[in-house]
Amino acid sequence: MFKPLELQPDEEKRGNYPTFLEKSVIPLHVEDDHYVKKLPESWYSSNGYGDRMLKYLREWRENSDERPFFAYLPFSAPHWPLQAPKEYIDHYRGVYDDGPEALRQKRLANLIKLGMIDASTKAHPVVTDEVEGWEEMTDQQRKLSCRAMDAFSVLSVLFKPMVPIVTGFPNRAYAGMVECLDANVGRVIDYLTEIDELDNTFIMFMSDNGAEGAAYEAYPMIKGPLMEHLGKYYDNS
Repeated sequence: MFKPLELQPDEEKRGNYPTFLEKSVIPLHVEDDHYVKKLPESWYSSNGYGDRMLKYLREWRENSDERPFFAYLPFSAPHWPLQAPKEYIDHYRGVYDDGPEALRQKRLANLIKLGMIDASTKAHPVVTDEVEGWEEMTDQQRKLSCRAMDAFSVLSVLFKPMVPIVTGFPNRAYAGMVECLDANVGRVIDYLTEIDELDNTFIMFMSDNGAEGAAYEAYPMIKGPLMEHLGKYYDNS
C-alpha cells in the first residue's frame, strides 16, 4: 500500500529528485556466485564484457573441450548511463552540426545507394510540436542544441533542461556507445574466425530496449536509502 509521498527536503531530497534515485545506476556486476566489488581503473562495460567473453572462449579452446559452447553476451549499451570512451565519441564530432533533417536525408540517400531500400522511398514527416524545429531556431539555439548532443549523461536533460533538445536526435555519446558495442562483437567474431570456429557457430544478434539498467531488484541484499524509503512510504504487511 502506498502512503502519500511527503519528502523531507533536508533528509531525502537533493536538487529536484529523491536521493535514493542516485543509487539507481549502481554498477552492479556478478560473476559465478559473488558480487564484483571493485572494477578495474578506466573500466568500460562494453569492453569489459568483450574481454570476459574472449577469456571464456580461450579457456574453452585451451581445454580442448569437444562439447559445443553456448555463449550469452548481453551489453548494457546503449542504455543509461549515456557514456562512451572518448575515442569513440570523437568519431562523431561535427556529424550532427547541420541538424537532424540534413543527417536524416543523408542517411536515407546512403541506404538507397547501398540498395537496401527503393530509390523512390521518401522519409516520413517528422513532427516535433513540443520543440522548435531546426529551421525556426536561431544560430545560437542551433549551436546549443548541437552541444546538447555532446552530453555525456542524460541527467542533464532529465533534471536540468537548459537548452533546446530535438526529440529523438541521437548524440555523439549514444553513437559512440553503439560503435564500441559493435567493435566488441567484432572482436568475438575475429577470434572465432582465428580458431576456425566461425562457420561452426550459430550467432543470433538481438536488439531490444530491455529493462532499466538499475539495481533496484538487488536492494533487498545491498540495503541502502531505498529500503528506508520503502519502509517509510509503503506498507507491505
